[in-house]
Order: sequence, then C-alpha cells, then structure tokens
Amino acid sequence: MVSPSDIGATERAAPVIPDFMRIRDHRAVWLSTVVVTVAIVLWFALTIDARAFTGVFERVGIGAISIAVACITLTALLVVNWLMLIAGRRASLAGASRVVAWHIFVSMILPRLGDLAWMYFMHRWLKFRGGQAVFVALYRRLQDFIVVSGFFVMAIAVLGVQALGANAGLAIGVLLAVLIGVILGLERLLTLAVLIVRRLDRALGLGLTHLAYRHLLLIRVWFRHSLNPTIQWGSFAIMVVRWAALFLGMAVLIHAAAPQLNWFNSIFVSIAYVLMAVVPLQAFGGFGVGEVGLASLLTFYGVDLATASSIALGLRLLINIVHVAIFLTIIMILKLSRTRRVAVST
Repeated sequence: MVSPSDIGATERAAPVIPDFMRIRDHRAVWLSTVVVTVAIVLWFALTIDARAFTGVFERVGIGAISIAVACITLTALLVVNWLMLIAGRRASLAGASRVVAWHIFVSMILPRLGDLAWMYFMHRWLKFRGGQAVFVALYRRLQDFIVVSGFFVMAIAVLGVQALGANAGLAIGVLLAVLIGVILGLERLLTLAVLIVRRLDRALGLGLTHLAYRHLLLIRVWFRHSLNPTIQWGSFAIMVVRWAALFLGMAVLIHAAAPQLNWFNSIFVSIAYVLMAVVPLQAFGGFGVGEVGLASLLTFYGVDLATASSIALGLRLLINIVHVAIFLTIIMILKLSRTRRVAVST
C-alpha cells in the first residue's frame, strides 16, 4: 500500500523512472510478474499456431485495425482531458500529457505498478500533494469501475446475454450500486474519515495518525472547493465516452476476426475482457488473465481455441503498439517544444 509520505518523498530531484520500479525495492512484484509472464507465454505457445494467427490478421483487415487504432488513441487523449479537468489550473496540456504518457509506459513494463506511477507523476509534474495524488488515482479507478460495470450490466440486461453472464451480472450490479453510493456520498465519507482519524490521532498521538489526519483534511478541503458537481459530472462523462470508444474499437476487431459473433456479442465480449483484466495477475506488456479469459469466452461462442487465442494475443499486441506510439509521440513533441523555447530564449 502506498502512503502519502511515499509520494511526498519524490519532491527531491529524481529520475524520470522512479525508485519504486527498482527490482531491489519490489522483488516480489518483479518475481511474480516474471512467473506470470512465463505462464502466459507457455499458454499462448500451446494454444496458438501460425496459420490461425495469420488467418485472424487477414480477416481483420486494415479498415478494422484503423478504427481500433483511432479508438485506442482517442482513449488516451480523453484521459489527458480528464486529468486537466480534475487538476484545474495546475495542469497544463504539456504537464497532463507527460503524466499520461509516462503512466502508459510504466504500465506496459510493470502493470501492477501502474497506479503508483500515476500518483508519482501527478506529484512530480502537476505538483499534487501526496494525499491528493493518492486520492485522484483512487477517484479515477472508482469512476473507471463504475462506468465499466455499468456497461457490463447494461450489456446483460439490454443485449440479451443470458446464462453466460447472469450470475456475474448480478454480482457486478450489487457492487455497482455500492460504488455509486460511495461516489455520490464521497464528501460525507471524507468528512467521516477525517473525524475518525482525528480521534485516533488525539488518542494515540502517533506521527502516522497525524500525517493521515493532515492529508485527509487537505483532501477534503480540496475536494469541496476544487471538485464541484460540474467538474465531477464532466469528468464522469469523459470516462463514459472513453470506455465507449475503447469498447467500440475492440468490438470492431473481434467482430472482424470472429464473424460468427454478432455485434451485440462482440460488444459484450469486449466489456467482459476489460473486467477480467482487472484481476492483478499480469505479465510484462499487460498480458494476463484478461487475454486468457477473452480466449475462453470466445470459445463459448464457437470460436476454436487457436483462433480465440490469436485474437486475444493480437488485440493486446495492437493496444501495446498504439500505446508505445502515443508515448513516443508525446515525448517527442514535448522535447521539440522545449528545444524550441530554449532556442527562442537564447
């Protein structure tokens, strides 16, 4: 668990790649990622053949790939917009773009440290306090899960998915209702947390409780004065459009690769894929439970295992390629802009 003090320690001059990514500091994370990577590689090696993979690529075609690339790129741009809206005056386009680009990069290397990287880079380039960085990261995840879960429940209720997702839909629906209650009553929950931690601080007098109380108080004040209802609903709307674009892009690819799925089922499979990818068992490059689950789900619809695994592998590879391109493009633009400013000033 990351504490605000861990993020706050980054105020010193630090390398772009943060200390928390060093193997010696997180050996368990790196080791588990290596183990999962080996398992995922073996799984793909045992379930994919070259003919099935090339066949998927030929069926998909350039048109579907172009639509998917456009949708994936749009999702990154919308995250930049979301961050600028949440951060307010402190976030320039360059700063927010840099945070999103490096978050994408770190998440591809070591997905389990992606959220920590998000906090670190917000603190470093947007000058968020430690507690604020942690809160914004959690707030984004809360919105993400509400939106994705909402799409999943609607897919089951509206698109006619029956036995496949009925039980999962009920469980997700209950959790969705709880999370909606949390986000609607977030200010009250923050107030309650401040009161509880203040009592603990007075009773125990520990440095840790005092630090937690101070950060919670700052978060509550910042939330009340900076995240008004207009900003909250605006940020939520951005997330809805973001996830809708991503689901559309993935559904286009899946439908083209497996035409036996209709559009409704393709959309449902895309949403289910994202939900399964939440399970924190991921290899380098973001491969993990999501890809295995996607391939298994496709076989339910009559796709042979080799083709299903090829679709899952191809989808993740495309996402990674687009993310690398986004990262390199943003970094190059920022570097050229900085070089131009230096040249003008001299």
